[in-house]
Amino acid sequence: MSDSKGARAAQDLIRRQGRYAAPTLDAQQSEVRTPSKWKASLPAGQAFRPEAFDMVVWRFGVPFPQIEGFHQWLATNEITIAALCSQLTTVTVGEPPLVSYLGTYLEVDIGGPRYEAVWGLRGTEHDGVFDSEKAEDELTKAFAPNAVQPALRDLVKVLRGYWVRDPAATEHRYSQARLYADLPAQNLGCFWELTRLAIPLQPLP
Repeated sequence: MSDSKGARAAQDLIRRQGRYAAPTLDAQQSEVRTPSKWKASLPAGQAFRPEAFDMVVWRFGVPFPQIEGFHQWLATNEITIAALCSQLTTVTVGEPPLVSYLGTYLEVDIGGPRYEAVWGLRGTEHDGVFDSEKAEDELTKAFAPNAVQPALRDLVKVLRGYWVRDPAATEHRYSQARLYADLPAQNLGCFWELTRLAIPLQPLP
């Protein structure tokens, strides 16, 4: 099915059912989790935006003929994505979710339409390490074919489809810089110690 036919089919289904559109993408791009070399310190004092210890950002563009349909799809489905994401990644009743869908944003400067879909991952402590591994595990369960609410998997597959179809799409992970102040504790490869030692050096005359 072509992109244009798929978009029309999705819009028709939304109009007929008045709820989320069934996915129109048949294949997903495989992902491999790459461990971060940066090691966060355990949070101390007042928590700051704990719902987004890590932020995962998908950057992608959408062709002009498709943006109206894409914006309509977001208007219909974004609140559902956020609600299901929170529901399915809440491990303990009364505790906040481990993963939050923070929205898809349009770059409103000049140029072609570019977007960022943003996800917040909550950090947790395990074995003396503070990271978002548990959040990723819960989101993986929520996306499983036998998940309690398959609607989340279907909706995110459609959103990810726009990312997949852009050959210039990128994905980035950001983490709260305030938790990485202990530079000597970092292990960023064989050149890291020399990098730290070179920080105070002045340029040669």
